[in-house]
Amino acid sequence: MASDDLQAERGVNEEYLRRLNQWYTGLDKIAQGMAVPQNAIWSGNIPSSKPADTVIRPIIGRVALGSEDEYLGSGFYIGPWHQEFDDVQVVNWAAPVAGLYFQGRATKIDYPDPSSYVGRRTFESVEMDLTKLAEELETGVTSATAFPAKGGQLSIPPLPGPEDSAVPTPISEPVASTPISESSERGAGVFPVAGAKPEESESAREDFMIGLCNEALVREALDRPRADHLSSVLTTLQPDQYRLVSWPADRHLVVQGHPGTGKTIVATHRAAFLSHLDKEDRLERIGLVGPTDEWAEHVRHVLGELGGSGITVISLERMVRQFADGLTHALHHDDERWFHVSWDTARIGKRAVAGLRGDLPKIQSRQIRYVLDQLVQLTPLHSKLVKDSTTSGWLLSGKSADEAFNKRTFLLLIASIGRALKIGPPVPFFDHVVIDEAQDIRGAEWSLIDSIRRPGSHLSLFGDLNQRRTNHTFSSWQELVNQLEISEDPDYSPETLEQGYRSTRQILDYASHLLESIDRHPKALADGPVPSVEKVKKEAVPAAALREVIRLCGRYPAGKVSVISVDPVDLRREFLKAGWRKTAVRFVLTNESGHEVFMCKPVMARGLEFDGVVVVEPGDFPENLGKQGRLYTSLTRANKELTVLHSNPLPKALKGKGDLKKVYTHNQTLRKKHYTTTLGVGTTLPENG
Repeated sequence: MASDDLQAERGVNEEYLRRLNQWYTGLDKIAQGMAVPQNAIWSGNIPSSKPADTVIRPIIGRVALGSEDEYLGSGFYIGPWHQEFDDVQVVNWAAPVAGLYFQGRATKIDYPDPSSYVGRRTFESVEMDLTKLAEELETGVTSATAFPAKGGQLSIPPLPGPEDSAVPTPISEPVASTPISESSERGAGVFPVAGAKPEESESAREDFMIGLCNEALVREALDRPRADHLSSVLTTLQPDQYRLVSWPADRHLVVQGHPGTGKTIVATHRAAFLSHLDKEDRLERIGLVGPTDEWAEHVRHVLGELGGSGITVISLERMVRQFADGLTHALHHDDERWFHVSWDTARIGKRAVAGLRGDLPKIQSRQIRYVLDQLVQLTPLHSKLVKDSTTSGWLLSGKSADEAFNKRTFLLLIASIGRALKIGPPVPFFDHVVIDEAQDIRGAEWSLIDSIRRPGSHLSLFGDLNQRRTNHTFSSWQELVNQLEISEDPDYSPETLEQGYRSTRQILDYASHLLESIDRHPKALADGPVPSVEKVKKEAVPAAALREVIRLCGRYPAGKVSVISVDPVDLRREFLKAGWRKTAVRFVLTNESGHEVFMCKPVMARGLEFDGVVVVEPGDFPENLGKQGRLYTSLTRANKELTVLHSNPLPKALKGKGDLKKVYTHNQTLRKKHYTTTLGVGTTLPENG
């Protein structure tokens, strides 16, 4: 039987949704002064000052106050949008007062007094119905005094059962009523480690979890299969994440975070926070930048759920294509040199346009080629602008604009010329630009991003320097902030996200062997199997990858699986031969059972996550300055299970690491044991690999 508390809160939620729907239906569209193509350039989104209908979502939580407030009463609710009815006040999650919900007494707000906070409830929902609540209370506070019933008597349907939803049936009783100490060494209002014993040392607590809220709900959320796109995590957003989401809009932000610490979550929620339509001080135009089209597709859906508006999701791939007159060369290539991608090269392109402005052809489609011709031949303009002999030699190797257009090394130069010429649809100037995977952005790309910023605008950068994929990006945050001129501090250090949520301790431990010893201390909430490391003959690698994908698809039928390889051509051929077929989504294959696999090179997996990942031939992954950024990124894309397949030697740092019991050998007994354990008794063994 559902608790009376949960039933009462379900009634409040039902009325909130009714009024929210009524408000939304009658909401007139507000003039935005922003043409449709401007927001559809890189994302396909259509802008509107009216929030997306996905903002109609259940209430998120409830805050209890220890004293009656003139406006908030004895407490208030948190939701995606503000509503008031009866004695119920629902504030939007991006309002300043919501800091009490996310950070308790540690929040830095002026009103109400943070010391008036005495507890909070967090709600879990299935579809639009609340199915669970968790409580966290200050010491000496009871649930009955903190959370009096609201909203009167309402007609509430039964809780959804298994037949109503694919989500496992949740319990209906409160998850926990955890007292929160009024003071601690970390300051009042910091949520404690759930389940930590008083006698545990502070260092042991830190190793497990610092400031974790709603541990049970967090664990359940992490255990669910990965969805096709990012969703709101407001019910499980942690204090350290909220601090960065709500970072002042008029200050630059740089965040360094290990894999799985929630950088993409914080980046997307920050974009929505800054632009929430229910905020008086919202920013009108936000650029949310990420590496690939797949990343853009992964994140864009969450913005509407959060109430964000005026956000353009920008794929660097698509942005460069547009500025480069539709060129489809790969944005990254293994023979990349610094002069192909540098800020100086972008400046050459822009200065060439400025120097030729009066001589440009009238037909816009010919202008890029005209400018490029002057740079790839020994012209007076070339001699004037190009002072470096190496860069000059590369440019002259282009010979002509037509030839240079066919060479991928000229892509970013061409894009820089196109941007200076304002090729393509009009581009808005953004009030704030939020960038995910910032560690991989090269100088010429930074120049393009800089060109879409409004003067005086600010940046929020998220990345992990351990995941750098090339030598030609900035090697330190200090170097980058100096170049971007966003800090004059000679000892600049970024904000950090240390606690891992997405991946397992075993996966992060395995991948961290690629890092410097100082960085080999990943913190993870989840546990899982030790990564499996299997050695097979070279010709058997594709079949082994197919077998592992089928196993992982069976293990995580509602989840997502990926194969990551520097050369996936043979692997893809093996899957197609086995009956898998292409889909409308780039790099995704499917089989007759409906299982899907994302099969890609390392560069395409950045910013994405999967339940299971097969990494093939890690020894073939290129290094940059002796570091294994691309391999490290690939190994940490898995949330639950990782398999490593190899025929060539492993990188030195990974030798002897992982679960080596499943290594193929010529010993038939061991092989038989492996296959019957992994695939079931009676499985036909493949030929010795």
